[in-house]
Amino acid sequence: MTLTFATLIGNHIEGLSNKFIDCVDEAFFTQHVNQSTRDNSVLDLVFSSEPYMIDSVSVLGSLAYSDHNILEWIISLSPAATFFSRPTLDYSKADFPAMRQALNAADWSESLKGDVNEQ
Repeated sequence: MTLTFATLIGNHIEGLSNKFIDCVDEAFFTQHVNQSTRDNSVLDLVFSSEPYMIDSVSVLGSLAYSDHNILEWIISLSPAATFFSRPTLDYSKADFPAMRQALNAADWSESLKGDVNEQ
C-alpha cells in the first residue's frame, strides 16, 4: 500500500497544516512511513531529503501505554569524501631547515618589486 502525503493528511486539514504540507513539498522532502502508526492513521512521519536514503520503515508496536507505535528505519548513507589513489606528499620527510635557508637567501625586495596588476 502506497500513500501520498496528501492521503496521509486527509481532506479535513486547513490553514497551518496546509502550510506544513506546502513547506514539505517545496523542500523536496520524502515521507517514508506508509503504515498506520496510531489506530488507522499515519501520524508519525519520517522525512528525508533524498528519496532513497531510507531503505525501509517498520512499525514495531506501541511502547508501554502509548497509543502511538514505535518506528524503526534503516538509513543508507554513502561517504561524502571521495578517496583518490594519487601520490601525496609526506610532509614529515620535508627538509624544513633547508627550505628556511633558501627562503632567507632569496632577494625578496627584487622579487616583489613592481605593480601586481602589471604584467
